[in-house]
Amino acid sequence: EAALLAQCMLGFFKTGAFTGDSTKPAIIERLSLQRDLSLVIDDVVTHSSGESRAYATLGRTLYDQSSRTVCTRTHRPYSSAIFTSNGTINDNDKAFMSRMILINFDALSEERVPRNETQSQQEVREARDTHLTSEWNAVRELMSALAVDFESILLDGKLDKHAIQDCATFMQIAIGRYRDRNANLWGLLLYYMLLTNYMFQCDAEDQEGVFEWMISSVTRAAFEYTNHASLIDQFVLAVEKVRADKTSGLVNPLGPIDQTLSWDKMRTDLQPGGLTPFDSGTIRYIALRIDATCTVLEKVLNQKYKPSVLQHAFDKLDWCVRGFGKFYDTATQPWPIARNEYVNGANVSAPVAEGELEMSMLKERKCVYFRLDEWNKIVDSVERTCRDIVDYKSIEIFSRCPKIGRYNLFELACGHSEEGDWFGYRALVQCTFAKFCGTRNLLYVGNHVDGGMQVKPEISVLNDAVGFGPISELYKPQVIRSFFDYDWPDQHELPPAYVRVPFKSRNGPDDDEIMDNNDVVLVPESPPPSLPPSEDDEGPAPVSVAQMLREMARNKRAPPPEPEPEEANMTTATPLSSCESRAPLGDITNDDDAPNVANKSRKRRRPKNLIDDEAEDEDGNTEEEEVAPAQPG
Repeated sequence: EAALLAQCMLGFFKTGAFTGDSTKPAIIERLSLQRDLSLVIDDVVTHSSGESRAYATLGRTLYDQSSRTVCTRTHRPYSSAIFTSNGTINDNDKAFMSRMILINFDALSEERVPRNETQSQQEVREARDTHLTSEWNAVRELMSALAVDFESILLDGKLDKHAIQDCATFMQIAIGRYRDRNANLWGLLLYYMLLTNYMFQCDAEDQEGVFEWMISSVTRAAFEYTNHASLIDQFVLAVEKVRADKTSGLVNPLGPIDQTLSWDKMRTDLQPGGLTPFDSGTIRYIALRIDATCTVLEKVLNQKYKPSVLQHAFDKLDWCVRGFGKFYDTATQPWPIARNEYVNGANVSAPVAEGELEMSMLKERKCVYFRLDEWNKIVDSVERTCRDIVDYKSIEIFSRCPKIGRYNLFELACGHSEEGDWFGYRALVQCTFAKFCGTRNLLYVGNHVDGGMQVKPEISVLNDAVGFGPISELYKPQVIRSFFDYDWPDQHELPPAYVRVPFKSRNGPDDDEIMDNNDVVLVPESPPPSLPPSEDDEGPAPVSVAQMLREMARNKRAPPPEPEPEEANMTTATPLSSCESRAPLGDITNDDDAPNVANKSRKRRRPKNLIDDEAEDEDGNTEEEEVAPAQPG
C-alpha cells in the first residue's frame, strides 16, 4: 500500500508500477525518458542469499546518474527509483547501502475471524472493510491529482539548497558521521517530511513525531546496516527483536507457534558438549534451532533467512558451534508454553519460565550455540548508539544560509522558538497551497488551529437550502470523488460548498485575500425530494450518498433554457466541444460577455529543470519557442 500511495503521489493512479522482474536495461531506458519523477518498482525478488549483482550496479548508476552504453546507444537515468521487496538486498555491500534510503515496515497484523461469528457480526465486519477499501482508493486517486502541487514546492523555481543542507547537517550530527552519503539522503527526506506536514496544516506534535521517527528508527536502521551489514549481525539483531523472554512488545509469548520464539526454539541455560570444567562454569551460551527461528523471523519481521546459508556463515565463526540441546517438545506437550493461575477469581494463562521446564517436557534437537558475550556485543553496540543520540532536541547547527547563523533546527521547525518560524518553510510561500497552509493565508479546515473546522454560515445555510447537507460530509474523499471526474464538471451539478470557498480564513494584515465566487447563487426552487420507497415498503431503498446528492442537485437546479433563434438569422452554429463549453471552477461567472479563456492558445515552453547546474543552456538562452520540447539534460 505504501508503494501504491507513492505511485499516486507521482500522478500515476491509473498506471501500474514496474514489476520486480524488469531487466536493468529496461529500467535504465525508462528512467532516461523521464526527469525528476521517481519510478516505482514493486516486489523485487533476488536469490535466496539476498545478493544481486544487477541491482548493485543499478543502485550506483541511479545515484551517480552514470551513463550506460551498449554498442552505439547510450542511456543516462534522470530520475530515482523506489523499490519494494520482502527482504533486504546486498546487505554486505556497504557502498550500495549508503546510496539508498532503506525503510523497514512491520509485518501486517492478521485479524483472525472468530469461529462463532454471527451473521450480523459478519455483515458489520464486511461493511467496515468495504468502506475502508473504498475510502482508501478515493484517497489515492485524489492524492494523484496533487502531483502538480507537490512539484510546486520550490524556491524561485529551484530546490532550497540551504534548507536541505541544514537538514543534512542535522542528520550527520545525529548519526555521528560527516560527509556521509546516507546521512545526506536522510536529510533530504527530513526536509520534505517537514514541508509536507506543514503544507497539510500539521501541529507541533506532528512535527515532533517526524523528528522522533527519524532519530529512533531511521538512525538505528542506518547504524545497523552500515556497522552491522554482515549476515550474522543482521540475524542476531532480528532474533533480539522477537525473543519471547524480552519485553520488546513485538511478540506475544502466548501467541501462535510459528510467530513465537520461545523455549521450543531457543534456550539460554544450555551449554554445548566438550567444554572444560572451567569454561562450563564461566561461559554462557544461547542455543537456537535455526530452521524454526527463521520461520518466526519471516512471519513476524518479514525477513527471510536461508538456514543453509546461515549454517555456512556460522562455521566461519569461532564463537558459534553446532550441537544438540533439550527443547520444549510441541509434538507431545500443549501449546502455548503456559500454566494456569488463579487471579482475582478467574483462571488466567501465564508464560512458563525457562527454569520451570521439566525434563518430561523436553526433547533433544539439533541447534547452534552462540557465546553470549559475543552476542551481546552486537546488540549493545546498537543500543548504546541509539542512547547516545536521543538528545536530538538540543542539536544546534551552523546554517548554510549566510543570514541565519547558528540555530536549533528542532526548536524552530516545531514552532517552539521565540525567534519565529524556520526559514526552510519559505518554499511553501510560493507553492500552490500558500494561501491555505498558513504561509500567505490560512484556511480553517480542521487542523493546525484551535477550534477545528470553521465554516462560513452563509455557505452552510445555502448548502442546506438546496439539500446537500453538512459541509463536513461533502469533503469526505468518496463524496468528493463522486462529483469530480477527469472532465470539467458542470457548475449546476455541484453543491455550493464546492463552487464557493466554504471555510473561514485567517485574513491577517499581511495575508493574501482568498478570492471567492460570489456571483454564483444557487436557490432551491422546490423542497428536497424524498427517497423512493423500496418494493417491500420496509424502508427506503439503498441509495449511495453520491447518488442521493446528485439526484437532489438535478431536481433543485434545471439547466438554463436555450435561446430561440431569430427568424432573420437562422444559421446553424458549430457546437463547441465539452472542454470549450465549460470553464474551470475558478473562472465560473454569470457574465455573458466574459472572455472564453479555454480557447486561448499557449506557447510551448522548455521544461524547467530543478537542479542549479542544469537550469539553463550553456549559452544562457531562455527564449520561448514553439518547437518540440528540449531533450533532458
